[in-house]
Amino acid sequence: MTSALIDSHAVESAFYDAFRRLDAKLMRTLWLEGPTAACVHPGSDLLQGIDAVMASWADIFHAAKPPDVDFTLLSVDVRDDLAIHLVREHVSGADGQRADIIATNVYRRTRTGWRMQLHHASLPLVEARAATTPARPLH
Repeated sequence: MTSALIDSHAVESAFYDAFRRLDAKLMRTLWLEGPTAACVHPGSDLLQGIDAVMASWADIFHAAKPPDVDFTLLSVDVRDDLAIHLVREHVSGADGQRADIIATNVYRRTRTGWRMQLHHASLPLVEARAATTPARPLH
């Protein structure tokens, strides 16, 4: 395993740890500073710039109880100063509901180490339903 892979994995683990702990200070240290930081939360619009990204996490953390969050790494591509991780997030809220979400996490190597540049999360996955004929036309 290359050091680039280890380092981007370490930032990813810390990202999900910050999410689990609702720790905005830790979350901020993991992100790339400046206008190229970007985030898309499930069902939300694109947020660009570190201030907008961090404000969104602060809002999420303020209104939440610590979630049970884990992830499964689906694929990794590391080239030079860029690492792209595709993950399946497993999120359970305080109400016990569980959702699986596909996310793309992009990391950039800087002079001070790897930082998250993009977190893009899908809407929760819908379980596959048995193939049936629709009761009415879909279009």
